[in-house]
Formats: sequence, structure tokens, C-alpha cells
Amino acid sequence: MHSPQRDALETAERSVPVFAKIEKRVVAEQLRAPLTFVAGTTYKAFVLEASKQAESVAAAAPAAANASVDNTGAAAEAEAGQDRPSLPKPYVPDIDAAVVSAVLRSPGSVVSTGQVIGEVSNRPVIAIPGEVPLFRNLVVGTRGEDVAGLQRMLIGLGYYGVDDSGEMGSGTLNAMARLYQEQGYQLPFVGDGVRGVNWRELLRLPKPTMTVVSVAQVGEKLNGDTPFMAFEDKPAVLKTELTVPEAEALAPGVAVGVQIDSAQPLRAAVHSRGDAVTNKESGKVTREVVLPLPEGVTSDSLKGATALLVSLDTAAESLAVPLTALRQDRGKTYVLVPTSENKAASAEKADKRSAAGGSEQVTAESERGFLRISVTPTKQAAGWVSLKTDELEVGAEVLVSKLASQ
Repeated sequence: MHSPQRDALETAERSVPVFAKIEKRVVAEQLRAPLTFVAGTTYKAFVLEASKQAESVAAAAPAAANASVDNTGAAAEAEAGQDRPSLPKPYVPDIDAAVVSAVLRSPGSVVSTGQVIGEVSNRPVIAIPGEVPLFRNLVVGTRGEDVAGLQRMLIGLGYYGVDDSGEMGSGTLNAMARLYQEQGYQLPFVGDGVRGVNWRELLRLPKPTMTVVSVAQVGEKLNGDTPFMAFEDKPAVLKTELTVPEAEALAPGVAVGVQIDSAQPLRAAVHSRGDAVTNKESGKVTREVVLPLPEGVTSDSLKGATALLVSLDTAAESLAVPLTALRQDRGKTYVLVPTSENKAASAEKADKRSAAGGSEQVTAESERGFLRISVTPTKQAAGWVSLKTDELEVGAEVLVSKLASQ
């Protein structure tokens, strides 16, 4: 007879095996790191004067003193029936101020040299390189650095018949006319009957391509306080500090997710990755990872928001077991499967596997009733391990608890 106390102690010391079923799941380390928003800098472009066209025909020469004039003041040539057909005159806005008449670009769009980016007082505004020192109207015969800069721009845009002599010739004028025509406009008249380049229609930008941040609205009067457009000079970015192992996988160009508040992650590619730096106070070694703003995300939308860098889970499903199911013996990794549950593992098959260096029937007293199955771990995350094995299937049970002797 045993006392109740002794029976209770023996029961408490007896190890109860715990099993887990093999699952098919994605095993991947989910990186989550807070992102810091770093605002960019902007370049404000101003249009202070409206472009006004001259007459499309040259002014008539003054009439001679003895010219015959009829009672309506018409010239004598009209009496002879030689009326000259009148040419259509371009619309000239009846305003002196620069007023936005058309918005052709929106925040987030990219503007390039040579593009019409909007209209002021019904005339186009064309982006040109900042190094073109334009300060006057240009006509055939004009010489100077401003002409040479404009010629270099046209050559860079692929227009033929242009040289960089610094003198405005017919080739340069025709190229500018084509640039206007390709975008639905006509080269302006800068003098009566004389087409040329009106400097008020050209807007200098510091870079060949820039991203629009803000645009003045149609009807808005432009002045020294109200820019026509504002461009992103230095782009806004998102930054984070990661441990060296975390940053190792995030080389420039690698796709990651940016989660803003609780929304679905947006795709972004790593822009740059800094060198390892040791924090003097904490001693922690980190690397800075820089991301651009995801497509469609603006600086304004990030104000007051919480942003996280998350890894984009692209791993495929595979067989997986809890980490505690893995065991090692003499450099081999294996799991223990109860023979009563492993219907595919008969003693004969176990012998064959053992001979092939795979699974083996366990003879140790502590592992009696189990079959060792060799596995190759591939990934580990969140307490699970993905396995490479041809001997296990989804649903098979593996031992996750310690053995009775352990």
C-alpha cells in the first residue's frame, strides 16, 4: 500500500508528453521598426510679369504728306480696290498683372526641362535650366550668353539645326517654334510682326527634373509673395536605425513596406544604407536605412502620422514545427515522431531509412516508442522553424516536450 502523499508525488514527477502537429505555414522574420519623417526643402518659382504679345504684323509706315485720303480716312490704295486681307491677331490679355490662367501640373508630378508647366495670362510657361541667364527677349541676330544657354538646352532636348554659337539664328528660332508647337502653342510675337523668345514665358529651375509640391490656383494673382509653383529641391525621406543584422538584408533597391498608422503597407525601395555606428551612450551598434516616400504619399499626409518600416513577406509556405520540437545528437538535427501515430513508418521502412542515414528506430530507453526523423531547418521566426524533409507530412505529430529522463 502506498500513501496518498507518495502517489501524488510520483504522479507529479511523471513526465506527460506534449505533441504538436506539423503545419504548412510561412516562416519569416517580420521586421517592424519606427520611421522618422525628414522634411525636404522646396524651391519657389515666381512669375512676376505677364507676357504680352506684340502685333502680328508690322506697323504701317506713316502716310506721305500728299497722300490722298477719302472722307473716312482710308488710304488711297483702298480707293483703288486693293484692300489688303487682314491677318488674325493673337489674343492679348487685357491685364498687366500676372494671373494664373491654366494649371497643367499637380502636386507630386514631375516637371522636366522644355515642358509647358502652366499658363499665366493665357500664355505658356516653359521650364528651362537654371543656368540659362535669360533677362531679355531674343530675336534673330541677338547675341549673348543667354542665347548660348538656350541653344545648349535645345541641343540637349534633341532639336536639330541648332548650334551653340551664342547668336540667335533661324535654326535656333525654328527649334523654339517646334518646341512650342509640339505642346500646342505658337512662338510669341516680341515685336510687331516679329516672332521671337519672350523671356517672361520661360521659368528657370535649378535641376533638369523636379517634383511639384504646390501650384497656384487659376485666377490667382502672382507677386513676390505668391509663387507660381513650388518644387521639391531636396526630397523628403523616411529614416530608421536598425541593428547590423537587420540592416544587412536591406541593401539599396530592396523592397520594403511602409505602414502609415494602421493602413496597409505601401511598397518602397531602400534608397541608401549607412555604415555601422556605435552609440556612445548605449554602446548599441546600428546602421541608418533611408527610404523615399512611397508613391502617392506626400509630406502633408505624414504630418502627425506614425510610420513603420515592415518587411514584405514574400516567403513561400513550407512544413514547419515549433522550435521546441527540434533535437540534436552528434551534429544531427531531428524530430521525434511517435511510432503509433506515424502510420507511414513501419519497422521495415525505418530500417531502410536508417541504412540510408535518414530516420532511425530509437532504441534508447528514454526515446522508446518514437522514431527519429532527420530534418534540415531552413528559417526560424516567432517560435517556429521551417523544415526541409521528404519524410514528414502535414498533420504528423512531433514531440515538443522533454523526454521522461530529461
